[in-house]
Amino acid sequence: MDRIKYPKNEKGRDFVCGDLHGAYDRLMEFMAHVGFDKEKDRLFSVGDLVDRGPDSVKCLKLLDEPWFFAVRGNHEELMNDFYTGGPYGPYWAQNGGFWGLSFGVRQDPDFFSDLGMEVRDLAKKASELPLMMTVERQDGKFFHVIHAELAAPSPITDEDLDNESIFKDVTMRENMDGSFVLWGRFIFYNAYGKEFTQNQREVDKFRRGAEMHKMGEMFNEKLSHIYSGHTIMRRPTRFKGQTNLDTRAFSSFGEYAEPWTGLTVTEPLTDRFWTAKRDGVFEVEPIVLA
Repeated sequence: MDRIKYPKNEKGRDFVCGDLHGAYDRLMEFMAHVGFDKEKDRLFSVGDLVDRGPDSVKCLKLLDEPWFFAVRGNHEELMNDFYTGGPYGPYWAQNGGFWGLSFGVRQDPDFFSDLGMEVRDLAKKASELPLMMTVERQDGKFFHVIHAELAAPSPITDEDLDNESIFKDVTMRENMDGSFVLWGRFIFYNAYGKEFTQNQREVDKFRRGAEMHKMGEMFNEKLSHIYSGHTIMRRPTRFKGQTNLDTRAFSSFGEYAEPWTGLTVTEPLTDRFWTAKRDGVFEVEPIVLA
């Protein structure tokens, strides 16, 4: 399943959240803050539900909720490959997968527990998530949700994404780690962990990096806005037609959590952003780089 299209929400609001990475409590705090109505509202996730944070199992179980929708992230790929013997499986532990190792080892009693079977079933479900979701807003416009980036050094349109061959090329083309849609960092790499508030040199460096790979050339008025994660930002960060929502939610727990870390969520219709941090939920402004 590569792409799912969702009709407009006639009853409530739509939100998009950044990489969860086990930060279940941060999501619940955000939902309480905005009065999320599970009967009417919808939440779309950029993937990476698991690893590094405290509650990977709870985040996986969100896949059974009727109001929660997610695309596949690279950590879902790592997890499934570990359980099925795929090529990325050996790298799961070093990328935060220690929490789930026992559920995949037959010699460990956790493998045969009810939870072990449930986790493996959910891992399979996560491996079947789409690479992209396209959602109609209440105003008739659309937005796309992916995990990382598209491999498109020239203009593409929503109509192009309906073409199976073009869609496969811009999502599954390989870069250093794997397919672009799961692993790509050409757009946001030079913004990794930077605030940009007082450093024009860093802004210029970011723009040169994006221009070198021609990644800004895909965006145009016929391509709906893209929400993604994967590469850690200090705040939600926008470059032309794409907004990165990964603000390191998994690091926002404990006494020594860095104050900028948290789970970032946006409402595409209003273009409002919130970050659920250790000390509460705060409305934030995105960093706009172009």
